[in-house]
Amino acid sequence: MLREANRSIERDKPREAVSKLADWAPILALSQTEWPRFCRERGAGLAAAAKDALAEAEQKDDTVLRAQLGVLSQLLSACAGG
Repeated sequence: MLREANRSIERDKPREAVSKLADWAPILALSQTEWPRFCRERGAGLAAAAKDALAEAEQKDDTVLRAQLGVLSQLLSACAGG
């Protein structure tokens, strides 16, 4: 999953990376090794894209996606240090 997100980031498509990570956010939150490494190397730059995606999900009233993106947004905000 993180490998796919890295590819999206390398193609300069942070929104695509966020959508790939959203489904896995609860699992990523539990990761003791992979997520912290991804966070240090790549994750901080995705925080803005996650917030944008969360705002869109709220407008569409997509509760499942909103919940997933909420978790991901929190994880990425922690990466960014706030």
